[in-house]
Amino acid sequence: RPHPCPPRHRHHRHALRAGGERAERVDHMASLSLAAAGGLVGSATDLVTAARPHLADRKSFAQHDLLPEDAVLAMRTCVPDAEPFGLADGWGLGLMRHGTGDGAWYGHDGAVGGASCNLRIHPDRSLALALTANSTAGPKLWEALVARLPEAGLDVGHYALPVPDSAPLAPDAGHLGTYANGDLELMVTHDAAGDLFLTRESYSDYRLSLHEDDLFVARSGEPGALPITGRFVREHPAGPVALLQYGGRAMHRL
Repeated sequence: RPHPCPPRHRHHRHALRAGGERAERVDHMASLSLAAAGGLVGSATDLVTAARPHLADRKSFAQHDLLPEDAVLAMRTCVPDAEPFGLADGWGLGLMRHGTGDGAWYGHDGAVGGASCNLRIHPDRSLALALTANSTAGPKLWEALVARLPEAGLDVGHYALPVPDSAPLAPDAGHLGTYANGDLELMVTHDAAGDLFLTRESYSDYRLSLHEDDLFVARSGEPGALPITGRFVREHPAGPVALLQYGGRAMHRL
């Protein structure tokens, strides 16, 4: 079972592998503001267990009362006007929605400190599937798995981030600045040559390339890591940049 991390900057995390074997301790460097995103460790089996209250047979799950049915529905009810850029069709209280009606899948993806996980739930079909990986190449493994799932009759509605087909634009100082969502802050900076970077304290820099419609592509130097597409959002078409959307988060410019 996952255990909460102690309240320290260096999180000592433990997990139990399937079958009860204890995994080795992992030191994960993350600020306390990111504890909700990376303060627990679990297996793919744990993720499927967490999905059980959302399945059609939830009453057969011994711990189904841990999550009341109204809370289950709220997690799957999409928030009006919340646009999950490039990630899903809608976003509820904690779950992404892929597709509509009976064909809808719900779930969440995450990545932190060289690990990644993916969860998909189909309530009407009472199905759940999960993948966990301990490598920066984990998202590539998920992409490969999603491509094969239709052969088993499982189209989980995965979204690939849009990749700009336009040539990179010249760096623009109008995008420089600090962007924040709660305690999380990202900085868009430039080097002596004027090239743009997306950076966060204690993390490696991502090189940014700007494209039309204020899209950008962030590329890290980590082996096997996928580039991530984000976008800048302006107050109005000719106005200043007000937001940065990246990895499912909207960040206000400070």
